[in-house]
Amino acid sequence: MSDETNTVTAQDRSPKYPRLSLEDSISRVKDVHKQAGKSSIALETLALALGYKNPTSGATQVVIAALLNYGLIVKGVDKKYSVSPLAIRILHPTSDDQFLKSVQEAALFPSVFSEIRKTMHDCSEQVMASHLVQSRFTPDGAAKAAAIYKSNSVFAKLDLADYSKPKENNSASGTVEGAKNNPPPPAQNNANKGNMSTATIQPGELPVPIADGLVARVPFPMTEEDFELLIGTLQLWKKKLVKKLTPIAPEIILPANAIWKNSNNDKPVRIVAVMGEKDGEKYYESSDGTGIPESQLEFN
Repeated sequence: MSDETNTVTAQDRSPKYPRLSLEDSISRVKDVHKQAGKSSIALETLALALGYKNPTSGATQVVIAALLNYGLIVKGVDKKYSVSPLAIRILHPTSDDQFLKSVQEAALFPSVFSEIRKTMHDCSEQVMASHLVQSRFTPDGAAKAAAIYKSNSVFAKLDLADYSKPKENNSASGTVEGAKNNPPPPAQNNANKGNMSTATIQPGELPVPIADGLVARVPFPMTEEDFELLIGTLQLWKKKLVKKLTPIAPEIILPANAIWKNSNNDKPVRIVAVMGEKDGEKYYESSDGTGIPESQLEFN
């Protein structure tokens, strides 16, 4: 079974959904945070923190999948796991309002629950299950998903606000508190206006100019801990994000003079033509008909 999102058994072919309630999942991630803090840990260590010896057992995988589905833990490119910023805000909120908004965000983090919130939130549990059966769920899976959603709805108080699922940027530092509590980012100076002209500033984010009119959108404001996690996440993704530029060799106009740096000595030669490639290397022809590999030539 996958350690990420395979939250259903072979007998239950319903779409993916957390098999644990949000309240139970928060209790589980609390155990992980107590033992590992915000460190990145291997699957085996995560399983032990959750109280399981076998990281690949079905019971272990159901819990890990639920924590991933709710956005309470994240998996890095190094295949290690860490407690997410969203979970940190739930476990250590700065206010009751932040706790509520963070819990609501986690409750709607699973795509299935986000869709239920938009289309059938006010249905009874039984009617909701019937709708889910018509949406590719098995009867058993539909009943379980509806029951978990209703439990989460009460726990996260989803009836109190018209709450929609935030953008899923939790792998870096998560969304911050909503627009009602966050002032818009400070005005940019004239030097940045060229890059910012095409960026629509959304509440709770700050478009940071990069180059050529491109911007990176980051949560604003953020805590010192969230900032450190953002930097750490970017470092993990550096190999994927940073494009290695291949130096462009200057065009060589033939004929041209060059130094042939062979194994015996350096010899001046006159290169008159390109012979072709062999074993991935280009060969040039000298005026006396000798084929010389490009790696041995230094053009004047």
